[in-house]
Amino acid sequence: MPRGGPRGRLLIPIVVSALAYLGPAAAEPTPNPTWTACTGNCDSGPDVTVDELVKGVNIALGFATLDTCPVFDSDGDEAVTVDELVKAVNNALYGCGVTPPTPAPTHTRTNTATPTQTGTPTHSPTPTTPPPPTATTTPSPTATVSSCPQDFAHDNINASFACVFIGRWHPSCGSDDLVSSFATDGEVIVAIFVDPEVFFGASVTSATRASIEGWFTQPDVSDFQEVHGTMMLSNSNKTFVVDPNSAPFKISNCSFERYEGAFAGLVDLTGAASSPTAEAVLTAFRRQRAARSERAYAGATTTEQPGPARGLQPARTPRPTVDSQ
Repeated sequence: MPRGGPRGRLLIPIVVSALAYLGPAAAEPTPNPTWTACTGNCDSGPDVTVDELVKGVNIALGFATLDTCPVFDSDGDEAVTVDELVKAVNNALYGCGVTPPTPAPTHTRTNTATPTQTGTPTHSPTPTTPPPPTATTTPSPTATVSSCPQDFAHDNINASFACVFIGRWHPSCGSDDLVSSFATDGEVIVAIFVDPEVFFGASVTSATRASIEGWFTQPDVSDFQEVHGTMMLSNSNKTFVVDPNSAPFKISNCSFERYEGAFAGLVDLTGAASSPTAEAVLTAFRRQRAARSERAYAGATTTEQPGPARGLQPARTPRPTVDSQ
C-alpha cells in the first residue's frame, strides 16, 4: 500500500519533536518572496503557536475536523499531510514566509546556542532577556510523559488526550515511521494506524493484552477481514505491539508482520469533541462483532466480504484493485 495517499495523514514524531524543540534557531532563515499563506496559522496571528500545531495533529489523526483550522490544508486536498505539518512546524520555528535553513544535528544546535549567549558586548543582555513567545510555550505533555498513562482495560473514549506510538511493521523491510494510537472501552479495543489509515479490532483480555479478531480500513467496518493474533502494551506502556498470526496485507510492498511502536507522546484532544472518529470506529466494531457472534450462534455461513481499497495488498485471496502478496 503506498504511503501518503489522500487519506494518509501525518508523521507524528516530526510534530512531537518540534513541540519539544521550539526556540531560537541556530541559523538565519531566508525570506521567501513566493510565500502567499501561512500554513498552520489558524488565527492569523503573528506566528504559529504550539496550540495551533496540536490542532493540526488532531485534524491529521481524525480527532478534529478540517474546519477547525482550514489553513493547514495548503494544497486543498481536504486532508492534513506530513508535508503540511512540516510546513507548519517550520513556520512556527522560523516565522511565516521564511525559508528555513538546512537542519543541523541536535548537538550542533546545542553548541551554537552557547556562543550566541556569550557573544559580542552589544548582545550581552541576551542571556537575561526572556525568550520569545514561541519558546515560552515549549512545555507540553509530550515533553513530560515518558510512557502511555492509559491501558486497554480502562475506557479512554472521553479522555482529553491520546497516546501516540511510532515504529516498524516489518523487521527488515519498509521504514520505521508508522504512526498509531488506540481507542478502548475496556471490553473491545481498536488499533488506529495513519498514513495509511487501517484498523485492527480486538477483544480486551487484560490491562495490557487483547486478542485480535480482524482488520479493516473503513471507519464503518464494512470491509472487515478476519485475522487473529495479539495486541499488547509492553515495556511499562512504552511499546504498543500489534502481532497478527499471519501477515494480512502489505504496506509499500512490505508485509505487515508485527508492529512495534515506541511511545512518541500525547495528542491533546481538548476542543476536538466535535470529531467522534475514534468513538465511531469503536462503536462500529462492537456492532460488527455482535453481528458475527449472532451469525455464529445461528450456525449461518458467513460469506467473505469485499476486500479494502486504498492500496492495501491482502496476503491471500487477491481481489480487484488490490495486489496480492
